[in-house]
Amino acid sequence: MLLMPGAVSFVGSGWRLRTLLGSCVAVLVWHPVLRVGGMCHFVVPARHAATATRSAYAEARGAPDGRFAPDALAMLEAQMRAAAPPPLRFVAHVAGGAHCLPDVAPDPTGIGSLNIGAALDWCSSLALPVLTLAVGGRVSRQVEIDIGSGRVQVRAGEDIRALGAPVSSKELL
Repeated sequence: MLLMPGAVSFVGSGWRLRTLLGSCVAVLVWHPVLRVGGMCHFVVPARHAATATRSAYAEARGAPDGRFAPDALAMLEAQMRAAAPPPLRFVAHVAGGAHCLPDVAPDPTGIGSLNIGAALDWCSSLALPVLTLAVGGRVSRQVEIDIGSGRVQVRAGEDIRALGAPVSSKELL
């Protein structure tokens, strides 16, 4: 299943979730015993970063909007809590947050960096171990998780790797 920006999905074994990322960030979660997991693909770290882009429908209804990190992560967390009794024994993978504008110098306070911070803060708040960290740099990424096995693949440029251990963004460039 391909997730578009703003999408959140939580599924069982037999599913693969994937997405394409630039400055957006995907957080993937997986429960090794229950073999369930999910992914969210958010665009900006907070509502105030892109209030003008929020849909009129969502604004009028006060509905969560998965394009914003707090909403996407809250929706993912609700699914995790519904699937597994406390304590949450999920593991996490975080990818994206690239600086994709080639003619502009990287900015540590840019949208990609802020998205990465939002994802890592959320993982920390839930005490989720982050097994894969493929973030930053100047390349877009494709990320995929096989929910049955928990295997995560990150493809950056022409290089494809199956990740079983933490990887820094420098290794992917």
